[in-house]
This record gives sequence, C-alpha cells and structure tokens, in this order.
Amino acid sequence: MAASGVATARDADSAKSRTGLGADILHPDILQAARTFYEMEDKLVQDRREDEKRRSEEDAQLVRAAMERRAKESRSPVHEDEEPIPARLVQAMTQAQTRALELEEQRVQIEKQKQEDNSKVLAAMLKSLETMTKTIDALSKGRAQ
Repeated sequence: MAASGVATARDADSAKSRTGLGADILHPDILQAARTFYEMEDKLVQDRREDEKRRSEEDAQLVRAAMERRAKESRSPVHEDEEPIPARLVQAMTQAQTRALELEEQRVQIEKQKQEDNSKVLAAMLKSLETMTKTIDALSKGRAQ
C-alpha cells in the first residue's frame, strides 16, 4: 500500500509540473486521466522510435541486397539488345526510393492524425473530469451545510 501512496505522490507531482496546477486541487480521477494521457503519450513516442529503428534496419537490408544483386549482375554478360544492367538497377532503385518516401510521408501523416485524435479525446476526457470534480465538490459543500 505504501508503494501505491508513493506512486500517487509521484503522479501528483508529475501532474502538477506538467499542468501547472497544484496536486492538492486535482481530483484523483483527474490525476488518473493525466497519468493515462502521459502514459499513452510516452507509449506513442516509444512505438515511433521502435518503428523508425525497424524501418532503418529494413532499409539497410534492402540496400545490401540491391548492392549484392548489382554486383552479381554486373559480372554477367550483357546482351546486345538489353539495356546495361546498371541503368536498369538505378532506375529500379530510384522508383523504389520514391515509393518508399511516399509511403513514409503517408505513415507520418497518419501517425500525426492519430496523435491529434488521441490528444483531442484525452483533452475532452480531462475537461469532463474537471467538470465532474467541480460538480462533486459543489454537491459535497451543499451536503456539508
């Protein structure tokens, strides 16, 4: 139970520092919503970093494979009616890079939209919790009198 109290205090300090509000005026539900929001935000950042790392590794593998194919094809004889292998390879690599850039731009736009949507939802939840807290406080004061 003590660990829970420590976590709550740490979360309250985090909420206080991130929102600029005193932890003593924040309702526990608001603290939970803030905690959830920041956990989701941290998870999105972590997922993005892992995704970028994975894509980077995949790109490196594709480049290595293309270079190996190019080296292998450059050793094979070129028929008179065929275009030189390096020109075809350059064209294919250029098209692949262009498509990869287009897909990356689409992915970034989708990710931005997801983050904006998540932020809007969480902001609405936080606003709703603040309203509920005010209502609960008002009702509590009315009963106390």
